[in-house]
Amino acid sequence: MDKDDIVWDKLEDDLEKWELSVNKAVIYRGVAALILKYRPGEAVELHMPIKGGYNAFYRLEYKDGSSAGMRIPCKGIVKFPEEKIRYEVATMKYVAANTTIPVPKIYGWGTAEENPTGLGPFMIIEYIEHSRTLSDALKDPTLGPKEEPVLDPNIDEQKLSFLYGQMANILLQLSTLSFPRIGSLDQDANGNISVSDMHLTQLTFQHNDALADDDDARDKYIARQLFRRLALSVIDWEFAYVAPVQFSRDPPWWLLLKTGDYWPGGHEAFVEAYGVRMETFLRVLEVEEGKMREADEAKKREGGDTKTDDEDVVNGIASLSLPTTPLSQQMRQSYTSNTWLTNLATRDSWTFDFLFWRYLDEQFFGGEKENEEQDYHARLDLLTEREREAMEEFVLAKVRESEERVIVEWGEEEAKARLAEVMF
Repeated sequence: MDKDDIVWDKLEDDLEKWELSVNKAVIYRGVAALILKYRPGEAVELHMPIKGGYNAFYRLEYKDGSSAGMRIPCKGIVKFPEEKIRYEVATMKYVAANTTIPVPKIYGWGTAEENPTGLGPFMIIEYIEHSRTLSDALKDPTLGPKEEPVLDPNIDEQKLSFLYGQMANILLQLSTLSFPRIGSLDQDANGNISVSDMHLTQLTFQHNDALADDDDARDKYIARQLFRRLALSVIDWEFAYVAPVQFSRDPPWWLLLKTGDYWPGGHEAFVEAYGVRMETFLRVLEVEEGKMREADEAKKREGGDTKTDDEDVVNGIASLSLPTTPLSQQMRQSYTSNTWLTNLATRDSWTFDFLFWRYLDEQFFGGEKENEEQDYHARLDLLTEREREAMEEFVLAKVRESEERVIVEWGEEEAKARLAEVMF
């Protein structure tokens, strides 16, 4: 679904004003003082801040050559910055304690109230020296510095395997972690996860640029109502952690650096190119699984002692255990069964409608009745009478909203009442 251009423009304006307000000498002095509070030393230089999509980073360099930095959420773009910082800190600490994945050391963190610079909630972390990022190493060298990275189509297979291998090891270790419940997703009063409702929620509350016409509104409404049933029946929510466990069994979406909604030639061309690179990734993942399996066997032979000559065991990988079914096999099964597309549709609102009508509709709702037009007409009979009645009122409301071109602020009770009209 397209973004709300009016809201997007406002966010960009707010971000620009915030950037201008923080680029001041007094702010820089305050940032340096705050970093030194948590990571003392003889500072020599505060580098210019680096802004990413959602965070800004201030790096303070010390006389001994080391560096530390303050990381803050960008105001305006991040709606719940304190919650974001809390979750990131907890996740980083847990990963550092339970894997050998290199995680920057956290010197300290705090709320907006605890940040005297006025820049909001913060995290003071170790700065990891690096020459370039993974995307820089993988991207097409013909692209300009400001262009979105995309995987170099002519990349050397040995180089690709080496870089994929590093990420495969990280994913393999992350796949061994499990949690009793989801902590960062919305839950209802009974603790049930409401992720399957998020696309209908967005369609309900996005006031502008949500639809092309009334038929498009019906397509979107029916796709989301049917998907609510699909998500509950197909996706395994048991032992879910920061995301449903099934998500960790999907082949990584980032293998081509760019997602299907921005891929030249469209999503079908993306899927074709993706399949080739996925095979490379699964091969190196199998190698990493072999290393972990050997380390596990070595530990058992030595009665639990992890001291061997194997470099991976020395690094601590022997303390982790592989799942009964190798992750590489689970990823391949997810790909061949289109489960990865179901999960991608679950979490990606930009490509949801295309994925649903192109792949998921036929697979899960097709039966004997084909849907050559890939739209709502062939699926009306799958809705309940109440859902069909609500759809027409919903379509009229969305068409009317599309003509108003305003930003609407919803109160909590008003929003609950509106959702109750479309979610039964």
